[in-house]
Amino acid sequence: MDKLVRSGLLGREINSADRRSVLITVKPVVHNFLAEFDRNAQAHLLELLKSCPLDELAQMDKASESFIRHLEIGLMKDADMGRQSSTDVGGVQ
Repeated sequence: MDKLVRSGLLGREINSADRRSVLITVKPVVHNFLAEFDRNAQAHLLELLKSCPLDELAQMDKASESFIRHLEIGLMKDADMGRQSSTDVGGVQ
């Protein structure tokens, strides 16, 4: 963390509300870098997708919808499990 602060990527200051803690902030240079990286990645992906046949794009679209559905189901299960464990008291719900 010290190296990142010294290099100007992160800021560090004492929390005025609780002097025992330190607040870490991400500097604008990091946000700018990530935004540029994202733009470049999207442009590269778009170029790759332009070269794909339409039937393959349709297959990828269908597969990605299925993948997202499974992720959402998994996230809902994780959230339900979190609620259950927070209501468990001594093994009793």
